[in-house]
Amino acid sequence: MGVVDSNQKGDNPLAWASIKKIGDDFLEEISHLAKKIKEGVEEKGCQMGDFAWGKGGFMGYIHRLASGQMTTPTQRAKSALTGKWSASSSKNKSFIEGEIAPLFRPLYQELLRLYTEKAPLYSAIQALFSLQHIRPLYRDFQKILTRYQEDEALFLLLSSGRYGEKILQTFPMAWLEEKRGARYHTFCIDEFQDLSDAQWQGIVPFLHQSIAYGGESLLVGDAKQSIYRWRGGNPALFLSGVDQTFQKAQRREHQLDKNWRSAPEIVAFNNAFFSAATPLLLSIFKKGEDCPNSSLYMKPFADAYKEVTQISPPDRLHGEEGYLSFQGIMEGENMSNWKEGALKKSVEEIERLQMGGYAPSDIAILVRNHREAALFKNFLADHAVKNPKNGIDYTLNMGQKRLLSEHVGVQLLIAALHFLANKRSAEQKSTFLYTYHFFHA
Repeated sequence: MGVVDSNQKGDNPLAWASIKKIGDDFLEEISHLAKKIKEGVEEKGCQMGDFAWGKGGFMGYIHRLASGQMTTPTQRAKSALTGKWSASSSKNKSFIEGEIAPLFRPLYQELLRLYTEKAPLYSAIQALFSLQHIRPLYRDFQKILTRYQEDEALFLLLSSGRYGEKILQTFPMAWLEEKRGARYHTFCIDEFQDLSDAQWQGIVPFLHQSIAYGGESLLVGDAKQSIYRWRGGNPALFLSGVDQTFQKAQRREHQLDKNWRSAPEIVAFNNAFFSAATPLLLSIFKKGEDCPNSSLYMKPFADAYKEVTQISPPDRLHGEEGYLSFQGIMEGENMSNWKEGALKKSVEEIERLQMGGYAPSDIAILVRNHREAALFKNFLADHAVKNPKNGIDYTLNMGQKRLLSEHVGVQLLIAALHFLANKRSAEQKSTFLYTYHFFHA
Protein backbone atom coordinates (compact mmCIF):
# COMPACT_ATOMS: atom_id res chain seq x y z
CA MET A 1 0.00 0.00 0.00
CA GLY A 2 1.49 3.34 -1.00
CA VAL A 3 1.63 6.60 0.88
CA VAL A 4 -1.80 8.11 1.29
CA ASP A 5 -2.32 11.21 -0.84
CA SER A 6 -4.44 13.88 0.80
CA ASN A 7 -6.03 17.05 -0.56
CA GLN A 8 -6.20 18.61 2.88
CA LYS A 9 -4.15 21.75 3.34
CA GLY A 10 -1.64 21.45 6.16
CA ASP A 11 0.13 24.12 8.13
CA ASN A 12 3.04 23.86 5.69
CA PRO A 13 2.03 22.33 2.34
CA LEU A 14 5.63 22.29 1.07
CA ALA A 15 6.76 20.31 4.11
CA TRP A 16 3.98 17.75 3.66
CA ALA A 17 4.79 17.47 -0.05
CA SER A 18 8.48 16.84 0.70
CA ILE A 19 7.60 14.20 3.30
CA LYS A 20 5.28 12.49 0.82
CA LYS A 21 8.04 12.55 -1.81
CA ILE A 22 10.41 10.70 0.53
CA GLY A 23 7.88 7.87 0.85
CA ASP A 24 7.08 7.85 -2.88
CA ASP A 25 10.77 7.78 -3.82
CA PHE A 26 11.41 4.81 -1.53
CA LEU A 27 8.42 2.91 -2.92
CA GLU A 28 9.56 3.60 -6.46
CA GLU A 29 13.14 2.52 -5.71
CA ILE A 30 12.04 -0.76 -4.13
CA SER A 31 9.54 -1.45 -6.94
CA HIS A 32 12.20 -0.74 -9.57
CA LEU A 33 14.61 -3.30 -8.07
CA ALA A 34 11.82 -5.87 -7.75
CA LYS A 35 10.77 -5.33 -11.39
CA LYS A 36 14.34 -5.84 -12.58
CA ILE A 37 14.49 -9.21 -10.83
CA LYS A 38 10.98 -10.25 -11.91
CA GLU A 39 11.43 -9.27 -15.58
CA GLY A 40 14.96 -10.69 -15.71
CA VAL A 41 13.79 -14.06 -14.38
CA GLU A 42 10.87 -14.16 -16.82
CA GLU A 43 13.19 -13.37 -19.74
CA LYS A 44 15.20 -16.44 -18.75
CA GLY A 45 12.04 -18.53 -19.16
CA CYS A 46 11.32 -19.24 -15.48
CA GLN A 47 7.93 -18.94 -13.79
CA MET A 48 6.67 -18.50 -10.22
CA GLY A 49 6.24 -22.25 -9.72
CA ASP A 50 9.91 -22.88 -10.48
CA PHE A 51 10.95 -21.16 -7.27
CA ALA A 52 10.88 -22.36 -3.67
CA TRP A 53 7.42 -22.07 -2.00
CA GLY A 54 5.88 -20.43 -5.10
CA LYS A 55 3.70 -17.44 -4.19
CA GLY A 56 4.50 -17.96 -0.51
CA GLY A 57 8.24 -17.69 -1.11
CA PHE A 58 10.66 -14.96 -2.04
CA MET A 59 9.54 -14.81 -5.69
CA GLY A 60 5.98 -14.12 -4.55
CA TYR A 61 7.42 -11.36 -2.37
CA ILE A 62 9.24 -9.94 -5.42
CA HIS A 63 6.01 -9.92 -7.44
CA ARG A 64 4.16 -8.05 -4.68
CA LEU A 65 6.87 -5.40 -4.45
CA ALA A 66 6.99 -5.05 -8.22
CA SER A 67 3.26 -4.30 -8.25
CA GLY A 68 3.69 -1.54 -5.64
CA GLN A 69 2.60 -3.53 -2.56
CA MET A 70 4.96 -2.67 0.29
CA THR A 71 5.04 -5.70 2.58
CA THR A 72 7.43 -7.00 5.22
CA PRO A 73 9.69 -9.87 4.03
CA THR A 74 8.80 -13.22 5.56
CA GLN A 75 11.34 -15.73 6.83
CA ARG A 76 10.97 -17.61 3.54
CA ALA A 77 11.72 -14.40 1.65
CA LYS A 78 14.80 -13.77 3.81
CA SER A 79 16.05 -17.33 3.36
CA ALA A 80 16.73 -16.59 -0.33
CA LEU A 81 19.59 -14.31 0.72
CA THR A 82 21.79 -17.36 1.24
CA GLY A 83 19.56 -20.43 0.69
CA LYS A 84 18.23 -22.22 -2.35
CA TRP A 85 16.07 -20.51 -4.95
CA SER A 86 14.55 -23.40 -6.84
CA ALA A 87 11.56 -25.57 -6.03
CA SER A 88 12.40 -29.25 -5.58
CA SER A 89 9.88 -30.19 -8.28
CA SER A 90 11.08 -27.64 -10.87
CA LYS A 91 12.48 -28.90 -14.17
CA ASN A 92 14.72 -25.82 -14.22
CA LYS A 93 16.25 -26.56 -10.84
CA SER A 94 19.86 -26.82 -12.04
CA PHE A 95 19.51 -23.78 -14.31
CA ILE A 96 18.07 -21.66 -11.47
CA GLU A 97 20.74 -22.60 -8.94
CA GLY A 98 23.59 -22.44 -11.47
CA GLU A 99 22.70 -19.28 -13.41
CA ILE A 100 19.60 -17.43 -12.14
CA ALA A 101 20.54 -17.30 -8.42
CA PRO A 102 24.16 -16.10 -8.92
CA LEU A 103 22.95 -13.49 -11.43
CA PHE A 104 20.10 -11.95 -9.40
CA ARG A 105 21.01 -12.70 -5.77
CA PRO A 106 23.20 -9.53 -5.41
CA LEU A 107 20.26 -7.45 -6.65
CA TYR A 108 17.95 -9.15 -4.18
CA GLN A 109 20.44 -8.57 -1.35
CA GLU A 110 20.52 -4.88 -2.26
CA LEU A 111 16.71 -4.78 -2.25
CA LEU A 112 16.46 -6.23 1.27
CA ARG A 113 19.27 -3.98 2.50
CA LEU A 114 17.37 -0.96 1.21
CA TYR A 115 14.13 -2.20 2.78
CA THR A 116 15.79 -2.77 6.18
CA GLU A 117 17.32 0.69 6.10
CA LYS A 118 14.34 2.76 4.98
CA ALA A 119 11.16 0.78 5.74
CA PRO A 120 10.77 2.17 9.31
CA LEU A 121 10.74 5.73 7.95
CA TYR A 122 8.30 4.73 5.21
CA SER A 123 5.95 3.18 7.78
CA ALA A 124 6.13 6.34 9.89
CA ILE A 125 5.21 8.45 6.84
CA GLN A 126 2.25 6.19 6.12
CA ALA A 127 1.04 6.53 9.71
CA LEU A 128 1.50 10.30 9.56
CA PHE A 129 -0.63 10.71 6.45
CA SER A 130 -3.26 8.28 7.68
CA LEU A 131 -3.89 10.61 10.64
CA GLN A 132 -4.38 13.77 8.60
CA HIS A 133 -8.11 13.83 9.35
CA ILE A 134 -7.37 14.64 13.03
CA ARG A 135 -4.88 17.43 12.29
CA PRO A 136 -7.52 20.19 12.58
CA LEU A 137 -8.51 18.76 15.97
CA TYR A 138 -4.84 18.69 17.00
CA ARG A 139 -4.33 22.32 15.92
CA ASP A 140 -7.36 23.41 17.97
CA PHE A 141 -6.06 21.53 20.98
CA GLN A 142 -2.65 23.20 20.58
CA LYS A 143 -4.30 26.65 20.52
CA ILE A 144 -6.26 25.89 23.70
CA LEU A 145 -3.15 24.53 25.42
CA THR A 146 -1.05 27.55 24.37
CA ARG A 147 -3.73 29.97 25.61
CA TYR A 148 -3.94 28.15 28.94
CA GLN A 149 -0.16 28.26 29.41
CA GLU A 150 -0.07 31.97 28.65
CA ASP A 151 -2.96 32.74 31.02
CA GLU A 152 -1.48 30.70 33.87
CA ALA A 153 2.18 31.63 33.19
CA LEU A 154 3.08 27.94 32.84
CA PHE A 155 4.89 25.75 30.37
CA LEU A 156 5.09 22.01 29.87
CA LEU A 157 8.06 20.20 31.37
CA LEU A 158 8.46 18.60 27.94
CA SER A 159 9.27 22.05 26.55
CA SER A 160 11.91 22.92 29.15
CA GLY A 161 14.81 21.58 27.10
CA ARG A 162 13.76 23.58 24.05
CA TYR A 163 13.29 26.79 26.06
CA GLY A 164 16.62 26.31 27.82
CA GLU A 165 18.39 25.80 24.52
CA LYS A 166 16.89 29.04 23.13
CA ILE A 167 17.93 30.99 26.24
CA LEU A 168 21.53 29.71 26.04
CA GLN A 169 21.72 30.56 22.35
CA THR A 170 20.38 34.07 22.95
CA PHE A 171 22.14 35.26 26.12
CA PRO A 172 25.80 34.98 27.22
CA MET A 173 26.59 32.90 30.30
CA ALA A 174 27.82 35.93 32.29
CA TRP A 175 24.49 37.69 31.80
CA LEU A 176 22.58 34.58 32.90
CA GLU A 177 24.65 34.28 36.07
CA GLU A 178 24.05 37.95 36.87
CA LYS A 179 20.28 37.50 36.47
CA ARG A 180 20.36 34.33 38.50
CA GLY A 181 22.14 36.18 41.28
CA ALA A 182 24.51 33.33 42.10
CA ARG A 183 27.24 31.14 40.65
CA TYR A 184 27.01 27.37 41.13
CA HIS A 185 30.34 25.61 40.85
CA THR A 186 29.14 22.07 41.56
CA PHE A 187 26.49 20.11 39.70
CA CYS A 188 25.20 16.58 40.30
CA ILE A 189 23.31 14.90 37.47
CA ASP A 190 21.74 11.52 38.23
CA GLU A 191 20.24 9.08 35.70
CA PHE A 192 22.53 10.62 33.10
CA GLN A 193 21.72 7.90 30.54
CA ASP A 194 18.19 9.36 30.17
CA LEU A 195 19.33 12.84 29.10
CA SER A 196 18.31 13.99 25.63
CA ASP A 197 20.63 15.80 23.24
CA ALA A 198 18.80 19.09 23.87
CA GLN A 199 19.09 18.70 27.65
CA TRP A 200 22.78 17.88 27.37
CA GLN A 201 23.43 20.95 25.21
CA GLY A 202 21.68 23.04 27.86
CA ILE A 203 23.82 21.60 30.68
CA VAL A 204 27.24 21.66 29.00
CA PRO A 205 27.78 25.47 29.30
CA PHE A 206 27.20 25.29 33.06
CA LEU A 207 29.69 22.40 33.40
CA HIS A 208 32.31 24.32 31.42
CA GLN A 209 31.70 27.35 33.63
CA SER A 210 32.07 25.14 36.72
CA ILE A 211 35.43 23.82 35.51
CA ALA A 212 36.61 27.35 34.74
CA TYR A 213 36.01 28.33 38.38
CA GLY A 214 37.75 25.21 39.71
CA GLY A 215 34.55 23.43 40.63
CA GLU A 216 33.77 19.74 40.37
CA SER A 217 30.60 18.06 39.16
CA LEU A 218 29.27 14.51 39.34
CA LEU A 219 27.56 12.67 36.48
CA VAL A 220 25.99 9.34 37.46
CA GLY A 221 24.42 6.90 35.04
CA ASP A 222 24.21 3.40 33.60
CA ALA A 223 23.65 2.95 29.87
CA LYS A 224 22.10 -0.48 30.54
CA GLN A 225 19.24 1.28 32.36
CA SER A 226 18.33 3.57 29.46
CA ILE A 227 14.52 3.27 29.31
CA TYR A 228 13.53 6.75 28.11
CA ARG A 229 14.75 6.62 24.51
CA TRP A 230 11.12 6.97 23.43
CA ARG A 231 11.19 10.57 24.69
CA GLY A 232 14.67 11.49 23.46
CA GLY A 233 16.95 9.87 26.05
CA ASN A 234 20.31 9.17 24.42
CA PRO A 235 22.57 6.66 26.27
CA ALA A 236 25.35 7.40 23.75
CA LEU A 237 25.89 10.70 25.60
CA PHE A 238 26.92 8.73 28.67
CA LEU A 239 29.01 6.24 26.70
CA SER A 240 30.94 8.73 24.57
CA GLY A 241 29.39 12.21 24.79
CA VAL A 242 31.31 13.24 27.91
CA ASP A 243 34.61 12.07 26.40
CA GLN A 244 33.92 14.05 23.23
CA THR A 245 32.89 17.20 25.10
CA PHE A 246 35.58 17.46 27.80
CA GLN A 247 39.34 16.99 27.63
CA LYS A 248 40.92 13.99 29.30
CA ALA A 249 42.45 16.19 32.02
CA GLN A 250 38.99 17.56 32.84
CA ARG A 251 37.31 14.24 33.62
CA ARG A 252 37.73 11.13 35.73
CA GLU A 253 35.79 7.89 35.41
CA HIS A 254 34.96 5.63 38.29
CA GLN A 255 33.26 2.26 37.83
CA LEU A 256 30.90 1.26 40.66
CA ASP A 257 31.48 -2.50 40.72
CA LYS A 258 30.20 -3.26 44.23
CA ASN A 259 26.55 -4.18 44.71
CA TRP A 260 25.40 -3.32 48.22
CA ARG A 261 21.69 -3.74 47.49
CA SER A 262 21.28 -7.35 46.33
CA ALA A 263 21.99 -10.64 48.05
CA PRO A 264 25.15 -12.49 46.88
CA GLU A 265 23.05 -15.15 45.14
CA ILE A 266 21.33 -12.50 42.99
CA VAL A 267 24.66 -10.86 42.11
CA ALA A 268 26.12 -14.24 41.12
CA PHE A 269 23.14 -15.00 38.88
CA ASN A 270 23.31 -11.59 37.17
CA ASN A 271 27.03 -12.00 36.53
CA ALA A 272 26.55 -15.45 35.01
CA PHE A 273 23.53 -14.47 32.93
CA PHE A 274 24.83 -11.23 31.41
CA SER A 275 28.33 -12.60 30.87
CA ALA A 276 26.78 -15.33 28.71
CA ALA A 277 24.04 -13.24 27.09
CA THR A 278 26.28 -10.36 25.97
CA PRO A 279 28.50 -12.32 23.51
CA LEU A 280 25.44 -14.26 22.31
CA LEU A 281 23.56 -11.08 21.40
CA LEU A 282 26.67 -9.56 19.81
CA SER A 283 26.97 -12.63 17.58
CA ILE A 284 23.32 -12.20 16.55
CA PHE A 285 23.93 -8.51 15.79
CA LYS A 286 26.98 -9.46 13.74
CA LYS A 287 24.99 -11.92 11.62
CA GLY A 288 22.28 -9.31 11.09
CA GLU A 289 19.53 -11.96 10.97
CA ASP A 290 16.11 -10.81 12.19
CA CYS A 291 17.70 -7.61 13.48
CA PRO A 292 17.36 -4.60 11.15
CA ASN A 293 20.23 -2.08 11.27
CA SER A 294 22.12 -4.35 13.68
CA SER A 295 25.44 -2.69 12.84
CA LEU A 296 24.15 0.51 14.49
CA TYR A 297 23.65 -1.28 17.81
CA MET A 298 26.83 -3.34 18.08
CA LYS A 299 29.31 -0.76 19.44
CA PRO A 300 26.91 0.98 21.89
CA PHE A 301 25.74 -2.41 23.14
CA ALA A 302 29.30 -3.70 23.55
CA ASP A 303 30.35 -0.51 25.35
CA ALA A 304 27.36 -0.63 27.71
CA TYR A 305 28.02 -4.26 28.72
CA LYS A 306 31.83 -4.37 28.64
CA GLU A 307 32.07 -4.25 32.47
CA VAL A 308 28.89 -6.00 33.43
CA THR A 309 30.06 -8.11 36.40
CA GLN A 310 29.63 -6.88 39.96
CA ILE A 311 31.09 -7.78 43.33
CA SER A 312 29.17 -8.63 46.47
CA PRO A 313 31.25 -6.93 49.22
CA PRO A 314 32.34 -9.30 52.01
CA ASP A 315 31.45 -6.72 54.67
CA ARG A 316 27.91 -6.29 53.32
CA LEU A 317 25.27 -6.78 56.01
CA HIS A 318 24.00 -10.34 55.72
CA GLY A 319 20.94 -11.88 57.22
CA GLU A 320 18.66 -12.70 54.30
CA GLU A 321 19.75 -15.06 51.57
CA GLY A 322 18.66 -14.53 48.00
CA TYR A 323 17.05 -17.06 45.70
CA LEU A 324 16.27 -16.90 42.00
CA SER A 325 14.55 -19.44 39.77
CA PHE A 326 14.61 -18.77 36.03
CA GLN A 327 12.04 -20.45 33.79
CA GLY A 328 11.69 -19.71 30.09
CA ILE A 329 9.60 -21.00 27.22
CA MET A 330 12.13 -23.01 25.27
CA GLU A 331 12.33 -23.80 21.58
CA GLY A 332 10.13 -26.69 20.63
CA GLU A 333 7.13 -25.45 22.59
CA ASN A 334 4.35 -23.49 20.91
CA MET A 335 6.06 -20.09 20.80
CA SER A 336 2.98 -18.38 19.36
CA ASN A 337 1.12 -19.28 22.57
CA TRP A 338 3.83 -18.21 25.01
CA LYS A 339 1.61 -15.82 26.97
CA GLU A 340 -0.82 -18.57 27.92
CA GLY A 341 2.13 -20.72 28.99
CA ALA A 342 3.50 -17.88 31.11
CA LEU A 343 0.10 -17.35 32.76
CA LYS A 344 -0.25 -21.05 33.62
CA LYS A 345 3.26 -21.24 35.08
CA SER A 346 2.65 -18.13 37.17
CA VAL A 347 -0.54 -19.57 38.69
CA GLU A 348 1.24 -22.86 39.41
CA GLU A 349 3.99 -20.92 41.18
CA ILE A 350 1.46 -18.97 43.29
CA GLU A 351 -0.13 -22.25 44.38
CA ARG A 352 3.24 -23.84 45.14
CA LEU A 353 4.41 -20.89 47.26
CA GLN A 354 1.20 -20.73 49.32
CA MET A 355 1.24 -24.48 49.87
CA GLY A 356 4.85 -24.06 51.05
CA GLY A 357 3.81 -21.64 53.78
CA TYR A 358 4.09 -18.24 52.13
CA ALA A 359 1.28 -15.74 52.69
CA PRO A 360 -0.38 -14.13 49.66
CA SER A 361 1.03 -10.78 50.82
CA ASP A 362 4.55 -12.21 50.41
CA ILE A 363 4.02 -12.70 46.66
CA ALA A 364 4.38 -10.01 44.01
CA ILE A 365 3.71 -10.37 40.29
CA LEU A 366 5.65 -8.05 37.98
CA VAL A 367 4.27 -7.27 34.52
CA ARG A 368 5.34 -4.92 31.75
CA ASN A 369 2.19 -2.82 31.58
CA HIS A 370 -1.35 -2.42 32.95
CA ARG A 371 -2.79 -4.41 30.07
CA GLU A 372 -0.81 -7.49 31.10
CA ALA A 373 -1.86 -6.91 34.72
CA ALA A 374 -5.53 -6.97 33.69
CA LEU A 375 -4.91 -10.09 31.57
CA PHE A 376 -3.31 -11.90 34.50
CA LYS A 377 -6.04 -10.81 36.92
CA ASN A 378 -8.76 -12.19 34.62
CA PHE A 379 -6.83 -15.45 34.08
CA LEU A 380 -6.37 -15.87 37.82
CA ALA A 381 -10.07 -15.24 38.49
CA ASP A 382 -11.06 -17.74 35.81
CA HIS A 383 -8.68 -20.35 37.27
CA ALA A 384 -10.14 -19.77 40.75
CA VAL A 385 -13.58 -20.72 39.41
CA LYS A 386 -12.61 -23.68 37.23
CA ASN A 387 -9.59 -25.30 38.93
CA PRO A 388 -9.23 -24.02 42.50
CA LYS A 389 -7.13 -25.72 45.15
CA ASN A 390 -8.16 -25.79 48.79
CA GLY A 391 -6.56 -23.14 50.96
CA ILE A 392 -5.23 -21.05 48.07
CA ASP A 393 -6.06 -17.35 47.85
CA TYR A 394 -6.38 -16.30 44.19
CA THR A 395 -7.19 -12.65 44.89
CA LEU A 396 -4.93 -10.22 43.05
CA ASN A 397 -4.56 -6.78 44.63
CA MET A 398 -3.80 -4.22 41.91
CA GLY A 399 -4.20 -1.22 44.22
CA GLN A 400 -5.85 1.75 42.54
CA LYS A 401 -4.17 1.16 39.18
CA ARG A 402 -6.57 1.13 36.26
CA LEU A 403 -6.13 1.20 32.53
CA LEU A 404 -6.58 4.63 30.99
CA SER A 405 -8.55 2.95 28.23
CA GLU A 406 -11.14 1.84 30.81
CA HIS A 407 -12.17 5.44 31.47
CA VAL A 408 -15.49 6.15 29.75
CA GLY A 409 -14.31 9.62 28.67
CA VAL A 410 -11.33 8.12 26.86
CA GLN A 411 -13.56 5.47 25.28
CA LEU A 412 -15.91 8.22 24.05
CA LEU A 413 -13.02 10.15 22.49
CA ILE A 414 -11.67 7.04 20.74
CA ALA A 415 -15.15 6.10 19.48
CA ALA A 416 -15.62 9.65 18.13
CA LEU A 417 -12.30 9.54 16.26
CA HIS A 418 -13.11 6.14 14.76
CA PHE A 419 -16.49 7.46 13.61
CA LEU A 420 -14.94 10.62 12.10
CA ALA A 421 -12.46 8.45 10.22
CA ASN A 422 -15.20 6.26 8.77
CA LYS A 423 -18.60 7.97 8.86
CA ARG A 424 -20.18 5.36 6.57
CA SER A 425 -19.62 2.56 9.05
CA ALA A 426 -22.83 1.68 10.89
CA GLU A 427 -20.76 -0.18 13.49
CA GLN A 428 -18.59 2.87 14.28
CA LYS A 429 -21.66 5.10 14.46
CA SER A 430 -23.53 2.78 16.83
CA THR A 431 -20.43 2.41 19.05
CA PHE A 432 -20.06 6.18 19.24
CA LEU A 433 -23.75 6.74 20.07
CA TYR A 434 -23.76 3.98 22.69
CA THR A 435 -20.62 5.38 24.38
CA TYR A 436 -22.01 8.92 24.20
CA HIS A 437 -25.26 7.92 25.97
CA PHE A 438 -23.35 5.85 28.53
CA PHE A 439 -21.04 8.83 29.24
CA HIS A 440 -24.01 11.15 29.88
CA ALA A 441 -26.03 8.60 31.81
